[in-house]
Amino acid sequence: MENAELVATAVKIRQGDVVLELLDGSTHTFPVYFYPRLAGATPEQLADVHLRVGGRALRWDGLDEDIWVTDAVLGRYPNSSIALAS
Repeated sequence: MENAELVATAVKIRQGDVVLELLDGSTHTFPVYFYPRLAGATPEQLADVHLRVGGRALRWDGLDEDIWVTDAVLGRYPNSSIALAS
């Protein structure tokens, strides 16, 4: 899976988690606190997320945050010390 490009078909925010529905039918969930800009966001700001680049990226315009779906699914989080501690 390391070389695979993952594509999301839907994204939603649920109880502090980002939930991705992937093209292959699977889902992937990660906590918003893995991303500093998302960690301090309000529920309204978090809900304003859009799929971009054909489902390959997530975009929060109001937070100026972009996340590649492949990075999120493979656990390439910006603050890996938080991710490893969880």
